[in-house]
Amino acid sequence: MGVITSFVAPISKSRDAAIIIAHKHRLDRVEAALRSRNIDLDRKRLCGQVTLLDAEAVLDSLLSGTDRVVQARFDELILGAVLNTAAVCAGNIFAYGELVDILSARGEFEAAIELEEMWERLLKRQRVSLLCGYDMKNFREESDYDAFVKVCRTHTVVAPCLSDELHDVVVEKDVAIALLQQKALALETEVAKRKAAEMALHDHLELLSSRAQRALEIERDHYSTLLSMLPTGVYGCAFGEDEEFYVNRRFCELVGRSEEEIRIGGWLDAVSPEDRRRLASMWPFCDDEPGCVRSLVPHQYEYTLIQADGGATWVAGETAPLMTEQGDVRGYVHTIVDITDLKRAESERLEARQAAEEHQRHRAEEAERNKQFQDQWIDSLCHELRNPLNGIYGNMDLLDQGLKLRRRIVNKIKDGILLTDHDYAEGRNQLNADEESLRAIGKCITHQKIITDDLDQGKINLQAVDFDPKAVITDVTHMFQAQAARNNLDLRTNLPMSDLKTCGDPHRLSQVLINLVANALKFTPNGSITLTLDIVDRHPKKTEFCVTVADTGVGLTKEDKEGLFHRFAQPTSTTIECGGSGLGLFISKGLVELMGGKIWVDSAKGEGSQFHFTFLGDNVNVGGGQEAGGGGEVVVGEVGVPQPQPLAKRPLPQRNASFASTASSSGSTSYDGDIPMREGKIRHILVVEDNDINQRIMFRTLTSAGYTVSIAVNGVDALSHIASPQSTKPDLIFMDIQMPVMDGLECTKELRRSGIDVPVVGLSGNARGEHVENALAIGMDWYLTKPAGRKEVLEVVRRFEVEVEEGGDGGC
Repeated sequence: MGVITSFVAPISKSRDAAIIIAHKHRLDRVEAALRSRNIDLDRKRLCGQVTLLDAEAVLDSLLSGTDRVVQARFDELILGAVLNTAAVCAGNIFAYGELVDILSARGEFEAAIELEEMWERLLKRQRVSLLCGYDMKNFREESDYDAFVKVCRTHTVVAPCLSDELHDVVVEKDVAIALLQQKALALETEVAKRKAAEMALHDHLELLSSRAQRALEIERDHYSTLLSMLPTGVYGCAFGEDEEFYVNRRFCELVGRSEEEIRIGGWLDAVSPEDRRRLASMWPFCDDEPGCVRSLVPHQYEYTLIQADGGATWVAGETAPLMTEQGDVRGYVHTIVDITDLKRAESERLEARQAAEEHQRHRAEEAERNKQFQDQWIDSLCHELRNPLNGIYGNMDLLDQGLKLRRRIVNKIKDGILLTDHDYAEGRNQLNADEESLRAIGKCITHQKIITDDLDQGKINLQAVDFDPKAVITDVTHMFQAQAARNNLDLRTNLPMSDLKTCGDPHRLSQVLINLVANALKFTPNGSITLTLDIVDRHPKKTEFCVTVADTGVGLTKEDKEGLFHRFAQPTSTTIECGGSGLGLFISKGLVELMGGKIWVDSAKGEGSQFHFTFLGDNVNVGGGQEAGGGGEVVVGEVGVPQPQPLAKRPLPQRNASFASTASSSGSTSYDGDIPMREGKIRHILVVEDNDINQRIMFRTLTSAGYTVSIAVNGVDALSHIASPQSTKPDLIFMDIQMPVMDGLECTKELRRSGIDVPVVGLSGNARGEHVENALAIGMDWYLTKPAGRKEVLEVVRRFEVEVEEGGDGGC
């Protein structure tokens, strides 16, 4: 106690103070020692000059249930105590602590070092004299040396002491002595451990020796009993010494002999003759067989034993020599195990393996067939998408060329140059050409949309709408006009003058024509391509048409024409030169047959080709539509270009008669003619869309028609916009389905749960019936599939304007 008491003794002065953090028993002794020096400890504790803290309780709070010291708890308890003492004490603060000693006793040296570092940071900020007490017995292990060094290096003065009491020490730095004492203590500990280990080892060896002796005695006593109980047959013999002969019961059972019979007559005649001859050179039990040798190494073999009833038992045998001290062979031990069941199981396993391999082979073949079908399906889709892409590319190229002319004219106007009649004529011609290119691009996009909708639904539905086959042929011609011009080809049409309006599916007719024209362009290096339309026959309700695509190309040989309309069939004489997947004609054949027609080719090598196909159309004057035309849903599994079923919608009132609406192939609505700019009941529209480009398109489309538009990037943003008192409440919402944070379905659910009945139109690339039904079921009022054109979007808005005008305000 001397060192601690002397260290904190200055508190007898009125200006100094002490903070003591120690074990409970040491706190009691320090308190008694200070009182013995006539220090009024009660008064000084009351006025804050003396603070006594239980180190165990403080440490539990500092660790907070972890193995690391929490800085915040240190600041609260230790730093807080120092600051409180400094507030009432104008003199020196003396602090004594045993927290690190407790951590060291527990072996938590990393936490001890952390605590020392926290004390160091405190001492740099506060005027505190710190004394730490450690029991060196906590560092008695050699592995504690590094930790002890770290603890010592965190202190300015180290006073070594081996007793459990602290004594007066010198005040100079003395780390080396402390380290030597730690090593000495660790060495003493190690010596003690080794002595204890030697004693334990000696006792253990004696115990093992005793147990081994007893085990040998037990083994000797029960040797015969154990051998007789073994499921393995054992036979042992020494040459010429019958008293060392041994055979157990299981061996007798396996060879079908008694022990006496084996002793007198042996057992080798129970082995099949074939195996005896085969094993003559391996085992020592066949002195009467030629080639018998006595081996010095163990041998393993399998053979059969013939039973008295003629049956065979498979056994696995092993022979090992018995050696004398001089290294000579004095006998053998032979063991046998019945492996008949294993042999049978192995045979069954081999049969099962062969069956499994056969099954696996069939599965691999099936997988390969499935892969080929998948590849064919992908090729079919790519083929169908590539043709309209080619049309888009060509017409975009024409538009780009037209930009140069328009830019030249604009620059003239900008520079103040008067335009000539030639300039005006060029401008008008270019505008007409641009309109034609845009129409062609629109047809290509419509064609691609049909294909992607087909992909969604997995089936083909023939539409029944009124159309003019001549217009379809003209549109397809425009799609490929740019490509034909690049190839220096003349793309012509030969069409009747009379009106040929019929009822059917113009998109499927266009799809067949696109495939045939694309093929003609590919195989026609020069000359022309001509599209001709004829009427084959007229019936009371239907008309049969014939379309011919004739080219001046390379033509086909007789061999090329065979199987030409099969999947992946290609002209062998032109495949390498022109390429292609061989899918276009196969798809076209399926579509033509779906339309009630047939397709064939007339061609000769070097003389061009004429592809003909027929199709049936319902006569418009007998009613047209689905009822007269019999279109409906027709599933075609082999064509591979499916068409979606009509979409379910909540019924809306019909719009004004001045707007003639038609149903598009996607099931959304479109209109013929422009909607004029107007002010109506629907004034403000909220577009919920996360894609920047789609946001811009919808904004321009709607604002150009006179509506005000707000944009939300996801469902949460949309709900915030509607709930905000500063935001304009929408009269109609266009809602994308797939968005981050909150998708369109969840947003619509939340709107309906909140009682907001503003019309919601879904926008999505998913065209399957189940997607539409789900969207309408959760509260959406309409559903458009992407891409949705300007006419389709404004048609839907106009329909809801009619609904609002007839049914109420519709705002939220």
